[in-house]
Amino acid sequence: MPWGRGAILLVRSAVQDVIYDYKEGERDVQEGLKYLVSPMWLGYSYEFLGSYRMHFGDIVNAEKYFKDSIQCFLQINHQQGLVFAYNSLSTVFLKRKDFTQAQLYLQNACEIARRIGHRQGLRNSLLRLAILSEAERDYESAQHYCMEHLKVTERQTEETTRTMCCLGRVTLSQHNEKMALCVFIDALKLSVKIIDEATTTETIAGIANYFIIIGNIPTALQLLYFVQSHPACAHDTNEYISNLLTSIGKNVSLKEVSSTQQEIRSWKLDKVVSMLLDELTALKEQNGW
Repeated sequence: MPWGRGAILLVRSAVQDVIYDYKEGERDVQEGLKYLVSPMWLGYSYEFLGSYRMHFGDIVNAEKYFKDSIQCFLQINHQQGLVFAYNSLSTVFLKRKDFTQAQLYLQNACEIARRIGHRQGLRNSLLRLAILSEAERDYESAQHYCMEHLKVTERQTEETTRTMCCLGRVTLSQHNEKMALCVFIDALKLSVKIIDEATTTETIAGIANYFIIIGNIPTALQLLYFVQSHPACAHDTNEYISNLLTSIGKNVSLKEVSSTQQEIRSWKLDKVVSMLLDELTALKEQNGW
């Protein structure tokens, strides 16, 4: 049955997405489109294609697919699909740093998600609103969205860790080193528990900023160069690291640390995490926190 084959290919694409095989996943969706006529299935197919295009850095076509997805869902008033599509489209404008448009789509997604009780969609919206607010240096709003996200969290996932990372960075920007340290420790423990290297490296980058704030530049540099060289380091984390290195100063280099760049690249993630947890816990106890 043609419709059945299209749906099966879409589901298989979702599996490919989970295991990071984006090329194969995109091929499955494109093949599935030949068999699909239902606006709902077409909407999810376009949403998937937009996400794949975002992974490949093709923002122009990603925007087109996300908007096609929205049109399909509007045609049948499929509210759950609209939550996903509005959230996804916001990522295009976040990437372009068009925060006004991104916020508009995120607020649409948030409003629908609250109305229909779609907790996953609401969590996605709140995390992106927190990241958007952080980028705009509206730290009070960013903290509010992070805390609201954590309140509606039912089980701890990599999204929870990302929210905690954002909360740690935001509280650090608000000069609340005590809260930031506690949040980063919890985020690091959670990222290890759920075995997600991408959020582990993101957390370590945030912890490096903590060391910059307290004046421990050598340790901060070691951590930043380690995360930069790790294969799980995401593009956004890399951009964050570049900004931190710029903030430290152009004259600061690996001469400030005892380890060479080659040595740092050879470090194992689990060893770095273990060392950090020991050091951060000691700092927490030393300050009576």
